[in-house]
Amino acid sequence: MLQIEKCSFSAKRLVFHIRKSAVRFDCSNPPYIDAEDENLQIGDVRFEPLTALVADNHGLSDLQKIIEKCTALFKAKWGVIFRTRLATKHAMCNIFSAQNHWQAVETFQDYANLDRITKAEK
Repeated sequence: MLQIEKCSFSAKRLVFHIRKSAVRFDCSNPPYIDAEDENLQIGDVRFEPLTALVADNHGLSDLQKIIEKCTALFKAKWGVIFRTRLATKHAMCNIFSAQNHWQAVETFQDYANLDRITKAEK
């Protein structure tokens, strides 16, 4: 479990409106599902707007945009936490590695013991 002493929340479109000194960690739940994922037609998720669920590049495009933007914006110690789908664990590590500025890339399990949370620090 993460130990967080001080936390505030705000709704932003990706990270494009965050000031450089405003945050130490960004916790994001952007669209991360592949448009071809069969689970989009099952259960409650079928009633959700696709724009809230689906991203290009097999569900990775918004995650990659956030990582790239954070790499360029923040020079000091900073981090991101993403909720992702199971199939993106290795792809997320590759995206962080390609940026060459990220360390301590870790994946955590959710309450169902599935690898669904990815954290990285810069």
